Amino acid sequence: MGPLHERMMIMSNRFSNVLVGCVALSWASGAVAQCLLERIIPDQIQETAIYGTSIDIDGDRMVVGAPLDYGNDWAAGALYVYQHDGRNWQLEARLIAGDGTVGDMLGVCVDMEGDRIVAGAWFEDVGLSNSGAAYVYRRDPGTGEWALEQKIVPEISMIEATFGRTVAIEGDLVAVGAPLHSGQGNASGAVYTFRLSEEKRVWTEEQLIVANNLESLDRFGLALDIDQQRLAIGASWSLDERGQAYIFRFDEGLWQQSAQLTASDGEPGDQFGFELELDGSTLAIGAYHDDGGFYQQGSVYMFTDKNGTWEQQERIDIPDPHDEAQFGTSLDMSGDSMVVGARYAGPEYSSFGPGAAYLFKRGRGGWEFSSLLGSKTAEEEAEFGWSVAIDGGHVAIGAPFQDSRSPDTGGLYVLSDSDLDGVPDQCDLDPDPDINDDGVIDGEDLGAILGSWGICDGCPADVNQDGIVDGIDLGIVLGAWTI
Repeated sequence: MGPLHERMMIMSNRFSNVLVGCVALSWASGAVAQCLLERIIPDQIQETAIYGTSIDIDGDRMVVGAPLDYGNDWAAGALYVYQHDGRNWQLEARLIAGDGTVGDMLGVCVDMEGDRIVAGAWFEDVGLSNSGAAYVYRRDPGTGEWALEQKIVPEISMIEATFGRTVAIEGDLVAVGAPLHSGQGNASGAVYTFRLSEEKRVWTEEQLIVANNLESLDRFGLALDIDQQRLAIGASWSLDERGQAYIFRFDEGLWQQSAQLTASDGEPGDQFGFELELDGSTLAIGAYHDDGGFYQQGSVYMFTDKNGTWEQQERIDIPDPHDEAQFGTSLDMSGDSMVVGARYAGPEYSSFGPGAAYLFKRGRGGWEFSSLLGSKTAEEEAEFGWSVAIDGGHVAIGAPFQDSRSPDTGGLYVLSDSDLDGVPDQCDLDPDPDINDDGVIDGEDLGAILGSWGICDGCPADVNQDGIVDGIDLGIVLGAWTI
């Protein structure tokens, strides 16, 4: 077997073990509506690019990772940068690594803030096999051109560390995860921080971060987020894959561990900490293998910072549970809204469906399900919801294994609220409660609702056409009752 095939096998195995999408977005509307998602595929995308593996949005700009795209070489990876012109997303730039080589996988994870993008290339060989690298790109405000600002690597690289598997940026701070770093044991994991010197425009390594109790195979750094100079870091393989998450604060020039979190009802194999999102005093943590009532249905745990102490507030389960939905594969928050991906959710409660994303709103009683986002064009195992993103009135959902133009080309689906009225532009908020179209709203319409209850994409009883027949459809029918 040649080296190329060997690397493909390594990538395939690690994809199933250590890869999850990054980042997310949402808006304030409490209405549930028919939302027609727009699919965006760049003309120059290559087959098997797995475009949509990672996404981030900041204002009216969006970056999408395609880690198996032909960058400077086969599977070197590429980034696609878009700008929203008020109506549509327009491709602004395609970014690659000028020194990229076979299998580097630039774009396995991305993060964007202002005029900067940071992207990981976790399989890049920086003197050592799969040691990894991260790339920071900057947009010139004057010319509007994107260019490489700096390639970031640790001062001391480690073989098979997969540095760049996760990335995050906030101001002058970049954090990079290396979940297979073996400093505290085989694949115990680590996170590196880098600071920007504005005078010299140079990113310099600041600290190598590890948790207090790391053991072999914990994969600390598999999930990562920054908010207000705090780091949230996941180690979903720890404690027999029950999983843990950690909070670090920057104090007196050092990152210091301030919290170690577990799920109150965690069980071996749940993978708590596989994905997380930190937003102010709220922390959402995905446990995508949590069984709940069904095998690997998945769940999300919500924590709140109360005077420096993180407390679990609630557990959110998938609204339409079934085996192997893997709810919590990806997630993101924006204020009082949250979107959660379930990469194998299916319309008929079957394993390995096309995937879905779910919008939630925070109310006085906690987080409540708002609507289901799915794709009628996604095939089984397209993994729609592998990545999600939300910001500035825009939602994006990745389906990296969608056969858009060829097997595993990938896909990106977007919703926008250009006028910021709280209603997505693609949504039709005029549902018709007359299900059988006989001119009256009566018991026959009610019977259609009850007979189709649950996931039922395209059913006449799905009055608001959100892919699920539920209490919202029932309320619309009862509210329009004529007999």
